[in-house]
Amino acid sequence: MQGKSALRQVYRVLFFLLFNLLAGSCGLLSPEVNAGPIICFTFDDQHSSIYEYALPALAEYGWKATNFVNSGLLGREKSLSWDQVQNLELVYGWETGGHGLLHQDLVDLTYDEASREIGEDYNNLVNHGLNPRGFALPKGACPHAYYSIILKYYHYIRCSSDFAMQAPIDRYSIGYSSYQADWSVDTIKSRIEQGIANKEALIVIGFHQIETPSSHMNCPISVFETILDFVYQKGLRVMTLSDALAAI
Repeated sequence: MQGKSALRQVYRVLFFLLFNLLAGSCGLLSPEVNAGPIICFTFDDQHSSIYEYALPALAEYGWKATNFVNSGLLGREKSLSWDQVQNLELVYGWETGGHGLLHQDLVDLTYDEASREIGEDYNNLVNHGLNPRGFALPKGACPHAYYSIILKYYHYIRCSSDFAMQAPIDRYSIGYSSYQADWSVDTIKSRIEQGIANKEALIVIGFHQIETPSSHMNCPISVFETILDFVYQKGLRVMTLSDALAAI
């Protein structure tokens, strides 16, 4: 039964991708594209709900996201598998990013330990046929001396604070707004409206778990879908972080 359920999900996503391709070519799909900020949706910590809920919801709009994973924790209960991470990038066009081998706080590690946490994570992703270009700081912090380790492997760094980002973007200090369970839809809407008013070039909206009520990081699927519809109605562009940085 699980195999049939997974197959139905694949068919559903493929249908929406095909629909969006055809509708977009006919000019039927979305409002006029707005010159406002590019929106990037990112996901941290390889929760299985990303594949189950976020993937098909984004596919309805033909949008892709960036998936920051801890490669040493993949395959655990309620976590993404390697096959799912590979499918997100190689089949559905998402971006995969590094997030540390075991999600250890870099502040607590020696230089050599941090080198292993970052380097082994990167190598795991590459050895599985992926193309990681960005790194999201685990726990949101990093000693300045360790930035040189990250930049041996990655082209950009996503931090943990939210701040206005006008062009040109500092690729080594990308802010993001991390959804919290006690937030409302209006919290995200207000942040996007603020970005439009301030002529920001990029807004990164981060999620962890989708439709996992017991988690303080949970975003209900109904809220997630409302956020997507709001972005759609605003006519804003949605891209992976790498694509957004290349476009700005």
